[in-house]
Amino acid sequence: MPEKPLWRDASGRLTFSVDGVEACDFADVCRRMADRFSLTPDGEPLAGPDQMFWRFQRGNLVVGAD
Repeated sequence: MPEKPLWRDASGRLTFSVDGVEACDFADVCRRMADRFSLTPDGEPLAGPDQMFWRFQRGNLVVGAD
């Protein structure tokens, strides 16, 4: 049986996973996602030792990529 493409994380956020995105491609993938869904960046991307994160919004909806 295939894995569920969408699920709720422990915080109740709707979540999905995209495998195979390298750290060097993260910003480009985020920009393409923002363009495709008419999202506006909410600040700059944040990069830590083990994770990268960038928030986007459209109206009162927020999308986080990490």
